[in-house]
Amino acid sequence: MMSNLSKKEQNRKTYLDMYFKGIPPSDDFVTVFNLMHEVLNRGDIHFVCDYPFSVVWELTSACNLRCRHCYIQSRENAYCSENDLSDGEMMELARQLVDYFEVNHVTLTGGEPFLRKNILDILNVLKESNTAVYIQTNATLINDNIIECLAKLLNPNIDVIQVSLDGLISDSHNKIRGKDIYNKVVENIKKMIEAGLFVSVNCTMTKLNYDEIENLLLVCNDMGVKRFTVTKMKVTIPEHEEFVLTNDENFEMISRLINLKMSKNLPIHMNLTCFSIMELLNDNAVRTMLDDYIDKDAKLNPPIYMNCHHREKIAIKPDGKVYLCPDVVSQKALLGDFKKNSLEEIWATVDSHPLYQFREFSKMECKNCKFVFLCKSGCMGENFVKTENIYSKSPDCKFCF
Repeated sequence: MMSNLSKKEQNRKTYLDMYFKGIPPSDDFVTVFNLMHEVLNRGDIHFVCDYPFSVVWELTSACNLRCRHCYIQSRENAYCSENDLSDGEMMELARQLVDYFEVNHVTLTGGEPFLRKNILDILNVLKESNTAVYIQTNATLINDNIIECLAKLLNPNIDVIQVSLDGLISDSHNKIRGKDIYNKVVENIKKMIEAGLFVSVNCTMTKLNYDEIENLLLVCNDMGVKRFTVTKMKVTIPEHEEFVLTNDENFEMISRLINLKMSKNLPIHMNLTCFSIMELLNDNAVRTMLDDYIDKDAKLNPPIYMNCHHREKIAIKPDGKVYLCPDVVSQKALLGDFKKNSLEEIWATVDSHPLYQFREFSKMECKNCKFVFLCKSGCMGENFVKTENIYSKSPDCKFCF
């Protein structure tokens, strides 16, 4: 079948096989955390968690860089940290996460998390309970002392430091990141690997670095980087349009990276799932191929509920506001404010929030669409924020409208 497809279709089929069938695995670094999410996301599971076990915590709004592709630029008061939690509030929040929620996984991001002077104190609190941490950083503020502390605190079997690296040569990386930092970042990656830390590299695909991404994968593999992730650039301001890639270019690069890993049998793990299911459905060429990936049994035995979560996750912003996830941030989606209430008090109110109701399949507006078992009507949170209705068709779906 593959030989009858055009190059454009082959690239998409390669991505769909990875996305839906795990051929090859998009990320073969399997953890208990991954497995828990996989079980919870099955349509026939109808329980909810007593407390969230996964947290995305933005430690600060501040950042020492102004990357050209950064999606935060569209936010009001972007990079302003005046309303961030104080050091004392952050330490109390960390303690409540482990004492009350007993979380087993926390992603620490920003802004740039290492701008927080007490980040190592926060890590101490989390690691005392053996909470797995995933730190997202540009690695420019990391020094030998911090690396030594991280090596003592973190467990490479469950903890990850993700470093942003957007080019193979200093010119392209520095052009994207806005400062002459390439050599320092690469040096810190090597030092952290030598210290025994699990280092992951994230590369955002743009027109500025497109021709370097395959060789960047090879260089990261040779350095001993454990995981290589590519992300698709989000257009959030008009200036982004000049260097965002087309779908064809994104699919082609992902296909090339998969083939490169397989042909050279590279040990580095890869995470390439950078398209959302709704973005796939909105691609005309992809949609013609999706029949092969629809669960035929699902239509005969539809799920009772179509929630995107089982109360297993929350997101905390730098100012202490709490949401279901980092992609759904608005006054309508707000769960609570840590500056005003404890996590226990905030969590006691979620049962009454629309995003924490069971979304019954029988009430879905698009329940008769053949793709509903793939997309689950898109992001429940985004639908609610835009339509105030958890059962609505996704406003982002071009197929339904």
